This record gives sequence, C-alpha cells and structure tokens, in this order.
Amino acid sequence: MNGELAFGSLWTAYDAEVTARMTEAAKKVREYLAEIGKRGGIANRRELTRAHAKKMVAIREAKRAAQRAGKPLPPRDRRLLKLS
Repeated sequence: MNGELAFGSLWTAYDAEVTARMTEAAKKVREYLAEIGKRGGIANRRELTRAHAKKMVAIREAKRAAQRAGKPLPPRDRRLLKLS
C-alpha cells in the first residue's frame, strides 16, 4: 500500500511539472504567433491614393450604369485593367 501511495504522489508531481511545461510552451507559441501576425498585418497594409480611389469609384459606377441599361458586364481580365 505504501508503494502505491509513493508512486501516486510521484505521478502527481510529474503530471504537475509536465502541465507547467506545456502551459509555458503554449504561452510561448501564442506569443510567437501574435508577433508574426502583427508583423504580417503591418507589412500588408496598403495606402489607397485619392486618384486610385476615384478610379475605383468610376469603375463601380460604370458597372452599375451598365447593369441598369441591361448590358452584360465585360469579362474580368485584370491584365487589361489599368488603375495607376
């Protein structure tokens, strides 16, 4: 009976140590993912110039006018679309 009690307390101590390590590792992983996510968000920001925004609005309005007139929309070919 004493042997079982000693083994149980060793297991509990081991389990607590493993849980602490896992928690520490999970915290480090979470910090790392937060850091790379923040970096990606900063790197992927783009600035929309006033001229580009006006061209986007003009394209949107042209599409709406074409739909109202019953004309089909032109095929989407991004190579032909010049925004700048």
